[in-house]
Amino acid sequence: MKTPRRRLLNLLLAWTCAAVGALIVCDGAGAKVLQGSVETSIVTPGEQKTAAQPSHGIVGLDMVIRPASFPLVHDVFANTPAWQAGIRPGDQLLAVNGESVYGRSSWEVDQRISDVPGEWVSLTVQRQSAVRNVRLRVASLQTMPAIIRAQFLTSLF
Repeated sequence: MKTPRRRLLNLLLAWTCAAVGALIVCDGAGAKVLQGSVETSIVTPGEQKTAAQPSHGIVGLDMVIRPASFPLVHDVFANTPAWQAGIRPGDQLLAVNGESVYGRSSWEVDQRISDVPGEWVSLTVQRQSAVRNVRLRVASLQTMPAIIRAQFLTSLF
């Protein structure tokens, strides 16, 4: 599991790389710039660097999370797994893999939604009074069109 500090460092690196048009890959040891004007990586002290995995995962949700409530879907990125599953802005996220996300922080919700490409995640969403379960396969951020990568990286901040 990622520590909050390492996750924040990876997100900052991702945002920086997106700003200069670099292509990044996140692995268990950090984020590495594969293409662009910089060649760098972040590794938390005491960790060993491992071979890079294909990419950071994306389901395509941007959520608003308030204390003592369920996360609200603010935006769904087009052509992502969440969009293809029919999740839309205004839907409430009730559970991830059967576990309630009521009152959870954005970090806790993010941790429950896998960021490993190819893994499956089950979401329970509510639209008006209808509740439904959807099963999504996490996509690789690297394979998404540049506009979706930019939207995703921008939504992190």
